[in-house]
Amino acid sequence: VLGTDINQTSLESARKGVFKARSFRDETRAGLQERWFRINGKDFELDPEIRRMVKFSPLNLVSDSYPSYESDTVNLDLILCRNVLIYFDTATKKQILERMHTMLRNPGYLLLGAAESVLGICDKFTRYRECASAVYHPA
Repeated sequence: VLGTDINQTSLESARKGVFKARSFRDETRAGLQERWFRINGKDFELDPEIRRMVKFSPLNLVSDSYPSYESDTVNLDLILCRNVLIYFDTATKKQILERMHTMLRNPGYLLLGAAESVLGICDKFTRYRECASAVYHPA
């Protein structure tokens, strides 16, 4: 699992694997918190075994440094990019989506936030499923 962000502070926080109760937003199925998290005061600590499975790296979505083997951004099965594209103009979204298309295996999947879409921006994806978030796969 590869976790990326442009912000080093966010990456450090993610590496620690410590979450506040509000992070779960009543969206976590019963039993998952108890199974994978240890309560530490008011915080929830992710199981160290799971944390060891994740590599965290900086990535600037508007740079041309990816996809690449050096950044482990090739041959991905799934890209979760929720509520990020909303901050970019259409031309930049198109460039990012085209890079993401290149990053994915076929079949691979791109999951965007509910308010985001590739429609009218990048024709390299087709809608996979109707759900709360938008799921796409390479066309």
